[in-house]
Amino acid sequence: MKSYEVHRIRKSFSSNSTEDLRKETEELLNRKVAEGCKVITVDFEMTGYSGYIYAMIVLEK
Repeated sequence: MKSYEVHRIRKSFSSNSTEDLRKETEELLNRKVAEGCKVITVDFEMTGYSGYIYAMIVLEK
């Protein structure tokens, strides 16, 4: 059976939030790939008027 990790990173939407989210996502991906994980999907999403931007990351161990 395969094992998966699902990560969600949430940032309050502001002038630099997209860049901050990109950097945090990149750091997580680099760390997890170095540990031997395989990237399945990365998705960025802003939901309606919630005021947050999200990164959803699925990794295979």
